[in-house]
Amino acid sequence: MYMYMCTIDLFVCINISIISIIVICFVILKLIMLIVRIVIISGTELSGLQWHEALNQVEKSNGIVLDCRNIYETDVGIFDHAKPLNTTFFRESWAALEENLKNVDKHTPILTYCTGGIRCVKINAFLEQKMGFQNTFRLKGGVIAYHRELKRVQAELKRHPSHSDETQQHRPEDAEDRAFIRLRPRCKSR
Repeated sequence: MYMYMCTIDLFVCINISIISIIVICFVILKLIMLIVRIVIISGTELSGLQWHEALNQVEKSNGIVLDCRNIYETDVGIFDHAKPLNTTFFRESWAALEENLKNVDKHTPILTYCTGGIRCVKINAFLEQKMGFQNTFRLKGGVIAYHRELKRVQAELKRHPSHSDETQQHRPEDAEDRAFIRLRPRCKSR
């Protein structure tokens, strides 16, 4: 009798463990699907050099550059032609986006940037999934990564002014754009 009871208890414990494992796997799978959906449908990610090229193209194509940072961050400086959302808290971004972009064509190029890159992922996902925009781009790693890349490329240009492969492929032909290749900060104080 005791052996029979132990077998039943063991069987119940194993079943509960299997059910728990299945539930945990299901929750993990749902989280992975959500993360993949957000990352895939959150605009094209641009490096600092690609960002410079995109800024030049946006100026020519009547695109929009959105500063997705809060007011106190925007007060430090913004990229040329950028429109700040003028929010105090991130949760205010959704209403600000809807207000600022209500009459904008859904095919208009929209570039977004923030401090560390996380807010832009969320904002671009909102722009694409909720508002129907189809041409969104975001600065990889935000202003912090941009600044790091700026310093790295400037140091590379000082060491090897004409031998850097990465900067060579982005080197414009006319003299006016040489400042672009030197990666001077495109920020302006407000």
